[in-house]
Amino acid sequence: MPSQAQRIELVGPSATHDIRYRHTRTGLVIEPPRDVTIDEATATRVVLTVDGVQRSFAVHPYGRDVYVDTAQGSVHLVAVDRFVDPADHVAPGSLLAPMPGSVARIAVAVGDPVTTGQPILWLEAMKMQHQINAPVDGVVAELPVREGQQVEVGAVLAVVSTSEETQ
Repeated sequence: MPSQAQRIELVGPSATHDIRYRHTRTGLVIEPPRDVTIDEATATRVVLTVDGVQRSFAVHPYGRDVYVDTAQGSVHLVAVDRFVDPADHVAPGSLLAPMPGSVARIAVAVGDPVTTGQPILWLEAMKMQHQINAPVDGVVAELPVREGQQVEVGAVLAVVSTSEETQ
């Protein structure tokens, strides 16, 4: 059974391009099959045959920005991250579980003022307790866990709001 197709999503000025391809014994193949063949693909150059016409693309990646130059002109694309960082989708000031474990002890309550470095809670993992501290001076805005609760890596353990965020 063949492996799952690789996927790249690029956002351009007028469209989003969802590119799926598979490595085979004969080379790269676009998924689903189209009237496009990949003649060459390197980190800086792609040559495709589209409807019987060979087209060359110079590719210049800079982080998430991808600049593509062709005989028809240039285009700036932005690559969408394949794997989302949980920290990108949580409230500012969120403290995330660095590993799966169990909440062993909670030292604060919602509404309590905290100072930088003050213990918020302890997470037990692999028979060791890991202290989770306040990253900044502020107030405990959320505490969505309870003692004894099992948490996964990336779970929100607490949210500390600074005075600037509450104004």
